[in-house]
This record gives sequence, structure tokens and C-alpha cells, in this order.
Amino acid sequence: MNNKKESVIAMTFTCLEVGQPCPPIIKNIERYRRFSGAKLEVHDNGNYLLLVFLDGMTNKEVEALRSSKITFKTIEERETGFLLTLVGISSRLQFEIIFDPTLYKGARGQIAALEKSNLITLVGIDTRNMNVRALRVITPPKRLRTKWLSSWNSMINMKDCSRLYVQWINSLYRYTLDELWNMAAYEGKGGE
Repeated sequence: MNNKKESVIAMTFTCLEVGQPCPPIIKNIERYRRFSGAKLEVHDNGNYLLLVFLDGMTNKEVEALRSSKITFKTIEERETGFLLTLVGISSRLQFEIIFDPTLYKGARGQIAALEKSNLITLVGIDTRNMNVRALRVITPPKRLRTKWLSSWNSMINMKDCSRLYVQWINSLYRYTLDELWNMAAYEGKGGE
């Protein structure tokens, strides 16, 4: 008889399928209806998702999400380590990604997941009907992952982090997305 205790790991999987409605992979996903933008999200199972929302996504945009090179840039607030990540997909699609790790239950574990896996699932969602139109697995550049980990670890240990981060992000809204893109530091392309 085996006296070893066996442990069971419960994992939750979410099926994402092109052409099907997006499952509720984020809380209150319906609030993104008719929205255009991007969001970095950590799923309960530790997987990172880059959600790209486009209202009335065109076939050209779908193709860009599926196959174009993805460029990553950052703007950093040196005193706090706060980061604003910018993503460029083809020459037409640019997004800002605001990410506050302190909003996640078990934030340290979520960050640890990024240390173990360098994969992010890109999900293109047409917010007119909330259908998944594009799926792709990408690897962010190593330099970007290093910056994310450093920033997020600092943020987790910071007092009143969420309020200060939102305040800093709001101070950047005096710039257009094109101005932010031109100001940002190049971090590399997906797959580097």
C-alpha cells in the first residue's frame, strides 16, 4: 500500500474559438461592447492575455492581429517604476496597455507565472458582437518582460499603489497616442 499523499491540482480551462462569442474571460466583459482598445489581463489560471477590442473589426485588422509583427514600447516613471506599455500591430493599430498588478488576488503568484512562462495569448474581439475574430500566441521581448517584472514587483510592495498609478496614468492623457508612441522607449518585437 502506498502511504504517499496524492495531491490534486484543479485547473480551469477556458475555450476560446474564432468565430464564437468570447467567453467571460474577464469580469464584466460586456462593458467592453462597442469599445476599441487593448487590455492585458491575467486569467485565474495564471495565463496572460492581451485582449484587443475593436468595434466592427475589419478583415484587414483580423489579418494584422493574426500575422503582423508586434512592436512593444514603454514609458517609465523612474521614481516609482510605473510603466505604460504601448503595443503596435502593423502600421495601423496602436494601443496603450495599463496594468496594475495590485488589483489581482494573489498578485505575487501572478507575477511568478510570467517568470515561468513567456507566452501571452492575443485575443482579437469584435466588440460589435463580442465574437473572437483572432487568436495567436506571442512571446513578448525579453527586455520588456524584465521591465514588467521589475515594475510589477515594485508596485506590489508600494503603499497606495493603485491611486498613485492612476494619477500617473491620468497625467499622461495630455498627450495623444501618437505623441506617447514617439516618446516611448523601444523594447523590441514579439518573438525576440
